[in-house]
Amino acid sequence: MKRHTGNQVVKKGIYLSLKRRDFVTIESESDRLPGASDERYVKIPPVAMIVLGPIMGLMYLIFLPFISFAMVLGVVAHKAFLGLRFAERSFIREATLHWMPGVAYLIWRIRSENGEMQQFEEVLRQEKNPGAPDLLSELEKEIAKKRAEEEKA
Repeated sequence: MKRHTGNQVVKKGIYLSLKRRDFVTIESESDRLPGASDERYVKIPPVAMIVLGPIMGLMYLIFLPFISFAMVLGVVAHKAFLGLRFAERSFIREATLHWMPGVAYLIWRIRSENGEMQQFEEVLRQEKNPGAPDLLSELEKEIAKKRAEEEKA
């Protein structure tokens, strides 16, 4: 079997592309093979095609069910992989939803009895315990006192 390259002038016949693994039929004399010059072709004799044709059809017939099962299993495995990846990402998102590095959470939120979120200061104003010391007002008084001393100096 003589080897030919792409874009070469050849006689009519059937040629097998070794790179793409497909058959090319040249129907007229002095026609060119498709492809670049780095693509290799082998001329197949007509008698070989008469023998190879039924064998290739038989192989297709035998392996078609296995190919379809393999494709279905491949699609199911791919969908399962995508589902697991989505679940994993959503769990990580839930675990790290409120975490923001470098942000100070100075405002506390407390859920009230009716289910609404309230600022911590609102809760302190609503639930003043006369026995507990009012630390915020004491701190405000101390800050005002120090500012007054600084202004005098």
